[in-house]
Amino acid sequence: MPDFGTALQASSYNHPDGNDVYARLRQNVVRQATAMGCEYETLFEHPVTWGDDQDPFKHVTTSSYTKFFVNAGIRLFESFQGPLKHKFKEFMNAEGIGAVVRHYTADIRRPVKYPDSVIVALRPEEVFSNRFLLTVMMWSLQQQAIVANFYVIVAFADHRKGKPVDLLKEGGVYKDLHADLVCRAAKCNKTASEWEEKKKKEKKSRQAQL
Repeated sequence: MPDFGTALQASSYNHPDGNDVYARLRQNVVRQATAMGCEYETLFEHPVTWGDDQDPFKHVTTSSYTKFFVNAGIRLFESFQGPLKHKFKEFMNAEGIGAVVRHYTADIRRPVKYPDSVIVALRPEEVFSNRFLLTVMMWSLQQQAIVANFYVIVAFADHRKGKPVDLLKEGGVYKDLHADLVCRAAKCNKTASEWEEKKKKEKKSRQAQL
C-alpha cells in the first residue's frame, strides 16, 4: 500500500486538485491496462465512497462493481457516436436500435475498501453481427492490481419492436458500427496477445535463472 501520510491525504482523490501520489498510481494502472489490450479512450474511473459503495464489513459490494461496469459501458456506447452519426442520439435514448447487456459473469478477485479509486478498463474481444463480447477489468489504485473481472455479452436490439437485430442486415450506419467494433476488437486482441507472449518469455527467463 502506498504511504499517503494522513487519512485526509489517503482520500485526496476526492479533492478537485487530486494528489500527486494518486496521479502516479493512476498512470501505472493506465499503462498496464492498455498494455493488456484495453481501450484507452473508454477508460472509466470511480472513486470509492465511504457510505455508498461498502457493505458492513467495509468491502466494496458486488452490486457496486456491477454499477462500475455499467457506467463504463455507457462510455463504450458513447464511443459509437462516430460510426452511428445521425442515429447516435436514437441509439443512446433507446428510441430504436440500441445495445443491451444480455449476460455477464463476475470474477471478484480482491476486496476493495475506502479510501480507494477504481479504474475500469474495457477490452472488446469477439464481434458478431448481432452481439459482441468484452472483458471488463477493474483495478484498485491503492493495490495496483486487478480486483475484479466481468465477462460480458452485449446484444443489439430494436427497442421499439422488442426484438434482436442483425447490424449487417440493417446496413447503413449500423454496418459501419459493426465494422468499427471488428477493427477495435482486432486491435485489442493483438495487443493482448503481445502482452501474453511477453509475460511467457519473462516467466521462462526467470525459471532459467533459478
